[in-house]
Amino acid sequence: DRTLVANFIQKFTITATANPSIGGSVSGSGIYDAGTAVALNATPTSGYAFLNWTEGGAVVSTSTAYSFTADRDRTLVANFIQKFTITATASTGGTDTGSGVYDAGSSVALTATPASGYAFVNWTEGGTVVSTSSSYSFTADKDRTLVAIFIQRFTITVTANPSIGGSVSGSGIYDAGTAVIVTATSASGYAFVNWTEGGTVVSTSSTYSFTADKDRNLQANFIQRFTISATASTGGTTTGSGVYDAGSSVALTATP
Repeated sequence: DRTLVANFIQKFTITATANPSIGGSVSGSGIYDAGTAVALNATPTSGYAFLNWTEGGAVVSTSTAYSFTADRDRTLVANFIQKFTITATASTGGTDTGSGVYDAGSSVALTATPASGYAFVNWTEGGTVVSTSSSYSFTADKDRTLVAIFIQRFTITVTANPSIGGSVSGSGIYDAGTAVIVTATSASGYAFVNWTEGGTVVSTSSTYSFTADKDRNLQANFIQRFTISATASTGGTTTGSGVYDAGSSVALTATP
């Protein structure tokens, strides 16, 4: 006599998929005996990063390698997210921050900081201006290469000599290559002489124009003037009346 026993073992179907399909590949799908180990692996493609494994919308693992024991049919999704490279560079005259690899849809904040003697102008991309704010924020949706543009600035200082001889205007900070106009206005009893820089005469016009290309210290020189009035009593005439610079020679003549 013989007694035979037919033994059965339960089998479960494990299905692993990628979301989105171009975001990466998965391995480990198959039919497994109950109680056996299942090892799933998710591998992102270039430009993507692995997020997590979900089942029915619920996260079950944040590791690319997910292992468990087969105890039921399971459908798992490996979720990937696209990543973008944001590259920020600076022209001469400053520094920038914010370069990096960002998840699609995440916020990117770039900051441009000018060096001493420079000013921020704008952010450009492929030669096109995209922002005039030194702090530029946007949502990561593609690879981007941005350049922070800076411009050199010069300090123009104008003074009057003597200070009571007149007033001056035009002092300030100017972008390189811009036009500068300095003006000297003499006070009553004084006359404008010239503009000097480091003791050298650079203009004899009270309005002096030039292009900003360096820091400059300019001095408007004034000279005091006196009025000499000569008159004659009955019986003759005089010559020599006029306005004279301080220190100059005056010659008066009386003719009977």
